[in-house]
Amino acid sequence: MRPLVPFSSSMPLAPRVPVPGRPARARRGGSVVAAAATALLLAGCAATSSAAEPTAAGGAAGQSSQVQPAPATVAPAPVEPVLPAVPPRFVAAGNEVEAELKTAAAHFVEDLGTYDPAAPSVRAAALPGPEQEIAASLGRADASSRVRVLFVQLGGLRPIAAPTYASAMVVAEQVRTGVDGAVRTEVRTLDVRLARGDHGWAVVELASAGGAPVDPPAELSGSAAAALAEPGLLLPDSARWDIAAGLAQDQMLDAAIAVARQVPIQISVLQTGHPYTVIDDRPAPPVSAHSSGRAFDIWAFDGVPVHDLTPEQVRELGELVLAVPGVTQVGMPTGLDLDGPGPRSFANAVHDDHLHVAVR
Repeated sequence: MRPLVPFSSSMPLAPRVPVPGRPARARRGGSVVAAAATALLLAGCAATSSAAEPTAAGGAAGQSSQVQPAPATVAPAPVEPVLPAVPPRFVAAGNEVEAELKTAAAHFVEDLGTYDPAAPSVRAAALPGPEQEIAASLGRADASSRVRVLFVQLGGLRPIAAPTYASAMVVAEQVRTGVDGAVRTEVRTLDVRLARGDHGWAVVELASAGGAPVDPPAELSGSAAAALAEPGLLLPDSARWDIAAGLAQDQMLDAAIAVARQVPIQISVLQTGHPYTVIDDRPAPPVSAHSSGRAFDIWAFDGVPVHDLTPEQVRELGELVLAVPGVTQVGMPTGLDLDGPGPRSFANAVHDDHLHVAVR
């Protein structure tokens, strides 16, 4: 299983709650240098003379108060920010659905967001004008950046059975230098569109670069503040910016918190970074519940990706989520529909790598 540790793990994890059917993990749990103060003894000598001699300032001897020049100081040389080495390329695991599609999307994002002033992003330069504006939030030409893809989730397949068009939501951690030269880290969810041709999957559009930082309002709702502070709810920065911008409904956040307090969950997307409309077989697909702030997607439970869990574990976790007050629908992997013909659950290949959770 691929490590889930980002470049800098700044988000605390909640106490681990075992995934159903998996044994609980065991936890892993000088000298003092004293500084001595040194006192400098200043000695002064008074000189006497039978004849007073003028000083440089025109005073008499004995009245001189010449100031010794201060030692020259050298300003410290500016420290150049140090970024991590370029990480290894992402390769989708063999047990993932549409692994070739996901790998192509991941490599596009890696190329887009890995650059230096002497080696700018060729991918960004090749984008059409409108998409260059979308990609602008990933940085500047005079900066440096490294991208590590953490996960790639399906955002839609058309048609589902034998897709020729798809959305891949790429959860990626970017470490870059800012305008002030400081190093900053952001986890984004990018919406990458691909088409299948004679030579396999190829990127045809960057639909979203995951948004941009948002200053939270003076007062957040109780649900928003609780969601941002919940240690069991691991959110990409794209989702945190959604919450700060008021794009996430409180009822949805309450449901996510309720799940996270039973088992830690990693969210891939709330609104930004998700397709606006559903991408499936329907000729006129509806607007996604994500677009109105009423849905969230879970790609890992207790640090384990959904595609690495057994069907029995996924079903039990799906039932746990469906039982949370306020949850009206759960999208599940193929063959794991929780209520048959009922409206509260559905299953298809688009959800083979995550659980979709919606509220009314």
